[in-house]
Amino acid sequence: MNIEALAQLGGFTGTENWYKHPLFPILLYTDGVKHLAENADCYWLLDLIGGYQQVATKDPMLRQMQFWRVEPATAPVPAMRNKILKHEKAAGTAVARVVCERDSGNTAIIHELDITDFPFQAFHGDPAKVWVAPTGDENGRIKMVALLPSEY
Repeated sequence: MNIEALAQLGGFTGTENWYKHPLFPILLYTDGVKHLAENADCYWLLDLIGGYQQVATKDPMLRQMQFWRVEPATAPVPAMRNKILKHEKAAGTAVARVVCERDSGNTAIIHELDITDFPFQAFHGDPAKVWVAPTGDENGRIKMVALLPSEY
């Protein structure tokens, strides 16, 4: 884990490379997201986002844009409107939560984690954010690209 390197996340604008997720062919990710995954030791976050794509892309709004964030479980639980999936642990056991919104305040997915070493301190009280947007590949198939907000 490289906390100092995470301070560079805001400096990513655009990307030179798209990386293919090995387990979820629909998911690509950018240089900035790769930097986040490598330096926060959170490739599990890409696995989680990729694993939800089959469900998420059935929702018309999430097919257009997904706003993901990682936050401590002590943050207030967002309201669920037009819920897709809420994966909760027993009360008091979660240490972190990954939330996907269609738009601000329009939560679609909540996934709570029992254990993580995610470096929340590197984000100074803000959640880590990854956005997911559609793109076409060289064969005209739709792919979903995970990117940092500064890369959008």
